Amino acid sequence: MRILTLSAVLGLAAVASVAAAASQKAHVHGVATLNIAIEDDRNAIVEFLAPSDSIYGFEHEARTDEEKARRDAALRALREEISSLILLEPRLECSFRANKVGIAQDGDHHDEKGHHDGHEHEGEHGHSEDHDHDHGGGHRDVEAEYSLSCRQPLKGSRVNFAFSKRFPALHELNVVLLTESRQEKTTIKRDQGSLKL
Repeated sequence: MRILTLSAVLGLAAVASVAAAASQKAHVHGVATLNIAIEDDRNAIVEFLAPSDSIYGFEHEARTDEEKARRDAALRALREEISSLILLEPRLECSFRANKVGIAQDGDHHDEKGHHDGHEHEGEHGHSEDHDHDHGGGHRDVEAEYSLSCRQPLKGSRVNFAFSKRFPALHELNVVLLTESRQEKTTIKRDQGSLKL
């Protein structure tokens, strides 16, 4: 069990508030936010937020089998292939664990408990729902949270990104880095550029 310092706990709380604020800001297609909070030398929490249109091509409830398949494939990629989207130096020997990957509508943050199986589930009101249900329209965002663990210290390493390669409609990634000693924001356009941790 890890014991976090007070500053690390406050830092993580700040990242959570940044992520919440980002989800309340203007919903801009093609633009995502990635928050990286370094807990200690070898561990971090990573949060990702993007309009669903930028990830799987639409914001309405998935209606057809093709739309459901496209949505599920995109969410599966975020859940299972994050290490091919956030490119850390191989020498660090890092691994990601998906804590949550899901869909939220207009600020309603649905906790998917680390999965989105794409199957419909019977709701309390006797109707079928699939985590992506329509409440009269509005914007949908894809949200994900990961735990990152590395065998080697993260400090001084570089991270690159490949989100646009996997999700072509995503052309801009606003990255917020938070450590015990610094906070930095950078914009990555079409996967060009990197961030020093």
